[in-house]
Amino acid sequence: MAAFLRRTLGFVLLAFALAAGVHADNAGIASDLQQAAATANVPGAAVVLLRPDQPPLFVAMGAADAKGRVIDEDTVFRVGSVSKVITAATVAQLVQQGRLDLDEDLRPRADWINAAAGSQPLTLRQLLTHSSGLDDYAVGMFARDASELRPLGDYLATRLPARSTAPDRWTRYSNHGAALAGWVGSAAHGRDFAETVRERLLAPLGMDDSGFEQPIPAARLQRMARAFPCADRQCDPRPIDYRHTAPAGGFVTTPADMQRFMQAVLEPDTPDFAATAELLTRRSWGHRDELPGLALALQEQSIGGWRGLVHAGVSSGYTALIALVPETGTALFVVSTGGSSSFGRSVLQLFESLQPSNAKPSPTVVPVPAEERAVYAGSYLLGRASRSSVESFPGLFLFGQRFDVDDDGWLLRREGGEVVRYGRIEGDLFGMRDGDGRLAFERDRDGRIVAAHAADEFFGARYPASWIRLHDWESPAMVNELMSFAVGLPLLALLLWALLTAVGAIRRRLRRRRATRAIPWLAMLVATGSTVVMLLLAFGFFARFNAMAMRDPQALAYGLPESLAIWQHLAWPSVLLALLSVLFALRSWMQGQRWLDRIVLSLVAICGVGFAFFLQHFHALPGLT
Repeated sequence: MAAFLRRTLGFVLLAFALAAGVHADNAGIASDLQQAAATANVPGAAVVLLRPDQPPLFVAMGAADAKGRVIDEDTVFRVGSVSKVITAATVAQLVQQGRLDLDEDLRPRADWINAAAGSQPLTLRQLLTHSSGLDDYAVGMFARDASELRPLGDYLATRLPARSTAPDRWTRYSNHGAALAGWVGSAAHGRDFAETVRERLLAPLGMDDSGFEQPIPAARLQRMARAFPCADRQCDPRPIDYRHTAPAGGFVTTPADMQRFMQAVLEPDTPDFAATAELLTRRSWGHRDELPGLALALQEQSIGGWRGLVHAGVSSGYTALIALVPETGTALFVVSTGGSSSFGRSVLQLFESLQPSNAKPSPTVVPVPAEERAVYAGSYLLGRASRSSVESFPGLFLFGQRFDVDDDGWLLRREGGEVVRYGRIEGDLFGMRDGDGRLAFERDRDGRIVAAHAADEFFGARYPASWIRLHDWESPAMVNELMSFAVGLPLLALLLWALLTAVGAIRRRLRRRRATRAIPWLAMLVATGSTVVMLLLAFGFFARFNAMAMRDPQALAYGLPESLAIWQHLAWPSVLLALLSVLFALRSWMQGQRWLDRIVLSLVAICGVGFAFFLQHFHALPGLT
């Protein structure tokens, strides 16, 4: 009751302060937020700011829909991956009450968990810190209609990705891993996931307008802000959709409810939730002490020199961010219905400027010596990229990044759309030249760089991520070149063969000479078919798949479009034709056919086999993934 009265009083004081215009500081903050939203072309947004000894600040920007409905504290929003924080808090509550153990081996709970985990234990701590090594899928993770949804356990039993890297080594962001943590929590509670979260977390905190229910209850849906792909809301809003992996991204909430959650974490009302909040916010995993690590779902990030805990999310046009600074008693929640991701960064920078001073001297950084620059420069792949499904091909281009060293010895990498310079602190530990960010490289037993641990920024949040070193031939540029050669050379060779064969036939006819032993028509048909199928796969499937992933990755979340799936079925015929090409190439050499025929058939066979390896490497052969 005391907590309820305090929160109610806070809202009353806030309303009075804004109406009277007496809180100049909050008025200035609100103005800055409005300007940031306008600069980022945000159709609608809401911000909640908590600071000690001050009333909560709520600021609404834009409107909730095309009719101009006003955004208020009870407007409902999707929050994307911020849902993982709510899932983690629910699991932490169950752990604190003795129903779960963060380090329990989950494999005995279900055969399908055991199959995905393999020979090493799989734990809740790993799932909630993305250190499990589980791969992730984006294709097919959403549903357009509630009738398409499957129960969480049934979905995961057939779709849980296997481990593609060792556990407790690298951060591999996995929505399916977070969804599994939610399923384990609901199984321990004996209810479905949405009911588990409501009973164990939301109801005790008074978060009555929030939940994971699918479809979204009608009363909530009526108050939901719509996401728009344009700033002025003159376009059609994005459709309301659903999540197979609800614990990872299916939460809907209001600014008022998120205020309640943040206040409960910063100032728990009961010893029970105090223990839950402590478990939720303590560091649970990290690559090394000098780098930011992870609590349960929340990510460590320096905010004004303090240990901040953040998480950002994007889903169906909504973007959201939660930031907590327990040491200063401050918290931030921001959600928008579209616009640039720079909005989150601007709001977080404003939040950082409000923190009490805790500046620490930055470590001295120095350039990399000339003889060591090639050691670090190269192509790296963000750990969250799929490595065990056909999504690994577009993922290479979406999540691949080049680390370079300039002529002055500064390590360069792109963060949040900007090139950032790093210098060496010591050994393989680097620091920003102009900032407090850290980066560390990891070597194998032979001393070769195999990974880099650095932030992946989105909406202002800096996620402690792993970037896995790629071989030179695996870099996006080289893969693009190799595929072009694999389909381009056979085509040119066949065209040249046709031209030279026609010229030769004309010359023999004019000189009345006997034709030399020519290539059999079946071999020619197979070579042509192999080349045509490779072209169709390269441009009908891979190029279109890549373009769709770059342009609108969420469209793929509903499943692979039929127009793409049809082209993928050419993968096995391509392999068969490649093998036949090899046989005909060998036969041409054994029978002593023309040099031109032998060279053309051999080139088609080599490129066909190379393309088959390409299909296998990127898991594009249906039935093998």
